[in-house]
Amino acid sequence: MEASRVALLVIGQEILSGLVLDTNIAYTAKKFYERGIILAKVEIVPDRIDDIAEAVKRLSSTYDYLITSGGIGPTHDDVTVEGVAQALRQQVIKHSYLERVISRHYKSTTLTAAQSRLALVPAEAELLLPTSYSDDYFLPQVYVKNIYLLPGLPKLYSHYLEQIMPIFVGLPLRHEEIFIKGVETRLTAALNCSVLKFPQVRFGSYPSFEPGEPDSFTIKITFEAPDETSLVAAKEFFLKQLPKDLSVIS
Repeated sequence: MEASRVALLVIGQEILSGLVLDTNIAYTAKKFYERGIILAKVEIVPDRIDDIAEAVKRLSSTYDYLITSGGIGPTHDDVTVEGVAQALRQQVIKHSYLERVISRHYKSTTLTAAQSRLALVPAEAELLLPTSYSDDYFLPQVYVKNIYLLPGLPKLYSHYLEQIMPIFVGLPLRHEEIFIKGVETRLTAALNCSVLKFPQVRFGSYPSFEPGEPDSFTIKITFEAPDETSLVAAKEFFLKQLPKDLSVIS
């Protein structure tokens, strides 16, 4: 069994313009890392149907699952449904069950044009029904094939992401880190040698320093492996390859 490889497509000109700070990417990355799910790709596209369709078609065919964030609301620039439908060569329809849910929520038998947009889905879409009804999370989760359409508002996004987490296969990695005094170029050879020796282990190198203080350079080295044996062996091998004048400070 392998961990699910998932792509995240963030949709919204406001993200690309810097008018809104996206937090869904970081939230997803953290949640996936904790559960051993691979966030394999992240892309951001504007609210244009053709751009969304191109990205959806490519990402959904490359990765196990695709999550979209944003563009499923009631306004003119909410065109994620249209983009997904175009990518899959499906019509956009009003889902009768969604219409009933929306009517019940708004306590009206006649929906406005904006409210009706919330019922739009690709023709072959399916629904994950909520386990309990609430005013904040009243809409079911819409998905079609391996594509899950999530709202962009962080409060809603986090809720609906949690609802679909059981769908993904997670294989949590074991993790260790050490800090080394010195500059990154001094340990590059040791790191490259270790990467070749242990292809099943993820190595990370993250330098830091205080501006104007040349003696403040430190590097955090991380080791991530699917099992304890590989983790310990990779760490020990790397330490043996280090130049003798480099000191591990923690």
